[in-house]
Amino acid sequence: MADTVVSSITVSKAGGARSTDARERRFFLYMALITTLMIVLGFLPSFYLKDVIHAPPPLQAITWVHGVVFTVWMLLFVTQVTLIDRGSTALHRRLGLVGAVLLGAVLTIGVVTALNQGRLGHIPPGTGSSALVFMMVPLSGIAGVGLLFLAALWNRAARDVHMRYMLAGFMAMTPPGTHRVIMGMMGFPNQALLSSFIIMNALLVVAMLYDFRLRGRVHRTYLWSALVYAVVNGFVIWAYAKPEAWLPLARWLIQT
Repeated sequence: MADTVVSSITVSKAGGARSTDARERRFFLYMALITTLMIVLGFLPSFYLKDVIHAPPPLQAITWVHGVVFTVWMLLFVTQVTLIDRGSTALHRRLGLVGAVLLGAVLTIGVVTALNQGRLGHIPPGTGSSALVFMMVPLSGIAGVGLLFLAALWNRAARDVHMRYMLAGFMAMTPPGTHRVIMGMMGFPNQALLSSFIIMNALLVVAMLYDFRLRGRVHRTYLWSALVYAVVNGFVIWAYAKPEAWLPLARWLIQT
């Protein structure tokens, strides 16, 4: 009789753990889809529908390549999260190397694109400063994203750590898209930059709150991710508040 009770409790706990894992995987899928939607909406006029609506200015070759490679990687990311949600872990692992290579290309081309935009003096409206000061925004963002994804790859054997770093890194990619949504579609250019960072941080807070609700605690991975977000935010604030300190390095970077 006692063995039966113990067995029932064990089965119940195992079933509860599976249910929690399933809900967690579904949450990651939803967050990945929401993040993708934010990014795609932001780049609809300037990239995805550019040839349809003939929006100026014409895309440079490096910008076009950056958009294509990033789109392929983003679709692969959503596919990877979907595979985990459906329990297809073997295929997920096989596609992992492809994703890592594409991500390396995305980050490298992103740096080149940011430097090129700074060199040409291109800057979105309402950013409140020069192109070289604004250059800190994409460069610090790319550095933060790269650090989070590197942590995810380093911890790929620890599923709970790996998936949280991956999600945090993906959500850190939203500012360029949400900036364009708020600036262009909603018509608030002066609030777009600050709002895009608020949205990025809010997404991480949502993930942390879901962790707390589901498991009764916030995973340490999100706490480290929050630190990376704070450093990225801090560098942007520093560049805007102390441009005289940042500009010499910015000018050196665009000459390399």
